[in-house]
Amino acid sequence: MGRIRGASRLHNVKTPEELAAKHEAEIRARADLGLLDVAIPFVASTLVHARVDGGEWLIDCECGAGNAVEPGWPEARCFACGAVHTVVAIPDEETRLNIEHVLSCRPLARNRWWRHGEDLVGLAIENAEHGVRF
Repeated sequence: MGRIRGASRLHNVKTPEELAAKHEAEIRARADLGLLDVAIPFVASTLVHARVDGGEWLIDCECGAGNAVEPGWPEARCFACGAVHTVVAIPDEETRLNIEHVLSCRPLARNRWWRHGEDLVGLAIENAEHGVRF
């Protein structure tokens, strides 16, 4: 099992459809409690870039929440406001796997960070500076 987690592990689901059902139920429950004005998810088509934060693949929602994203799945869902992000930029599979490998060498999840635009060489240099070996 990998050390960098995505939406499937963070939300304990196996498919995008399971994530959608869990999201829709949560949004309805939040609306029933008066925490949201709308009881159904809504599409947010603004481009968002995936990042790794503390060993988790996330995106930043316009509402300010960080939301789990699963590499290879078509969208990310915000459990805070109900947004369904349909335009998520995540590195191609080879680059993503390399990023995950370099970060997974770090023993503590809190030190596993990557931002859009950061290259693998920089991550490897950070590892070397902190005595992390591949």
